[in-house]
Amino acid sequence: MAISDINWQTFLSPDSVIPPDVSFLVISERGDKALGGSMEAHRLLLTAVSPVFRGMLGGPMRETGEVIEVKETTPEAFGTMIDYIYKPPGEEFSLQNNRCPQKLFELLATADRYDILNLKTLTVDALGSLSLSRENLIFTATVAKKYRQLYDDVATKLMVRCLKLITDSRGGDIFALVTETKANFPDASFDILNELINVGRETLQLPGRFLRF
Repeated sequence: MAISDINWQTFLSPDSVIPPDVSFLVISERGDKALGGSMEAHRLLLTAVSPVFRGMLGGPMRETGEVIEVKETTPEAFGTMIDYIYKPPGEEFSLQNNRCPQKLFELLATADRYDILNLKTLTVDALGSLSLSRENLIFTATVAKKYRQLYDDVATKLMVRCLKLITDSRGGDIFALVTETKANFPDASFDILNELINVGRETLQLPGRFLRF
């Protein structure tokens, strides 16, 4: 059997003959330790797939403790990255069940930070095919704006799609659209709508009087 044929997930079990030798504990932005315990992995495998892990776990400045605290991500994003690294040979890794723009951008930032390029590509594709509706439009646009400085191309395309959804529904009541999204995103306001117009003018060269709110 070749190494590429081995399902390394089986070695994460408690009775593994090759037990994990490193644990990660994700710390929230507030400094609270993540609930649900730590995530375990194998140093050798992580250093093989990521130059960032290589420096963290195998370089001269490597972490030597059995539990490593991780910041600037979320437990879900970091856990999804570990799941991707350990995916069984030949198994397709899908993000189709993850339809939240906030969680997808968090995963994109995590994959980017640890230089897991294929996962980054999958996440960009998931954001590009994200289903938009009147109910999630304001939230999606606001999240895209938040990440635009880091991921301009991905975020801008998503904001343009949001703008197109608005223009396609111009026959309806734009105020009703905001009201509908209030239940899903209490902080919704007209500011993000005007931001979408600015993005449209920049990327689509829309006339100044194209749309006003």
